[in-house]
Amino acid sequence: MTEIAVIVGDAIAEMDASRFRKLGVPTIPVNTGKECYMDAKPVENTSTDAYLEIPIS
Repeated sequence: MTEIAVIVGDAIAEMDASRFRKLGVPTIPVNTGKECYMDAKPVENTSTDAYLEIPIS
């Protein structure tokens, strides 16, 4: 079994994040403002904003 989590980046990230959560996937939404892409800095910041506990076997 594979454990995954998703960082969703979009202008309205919560809408996409809710789709993953309905499937039981841990998700961190990252609002990108007016941009439709996400570079490394917002991804790096998610590590300080939230913590996903994913067991590694």
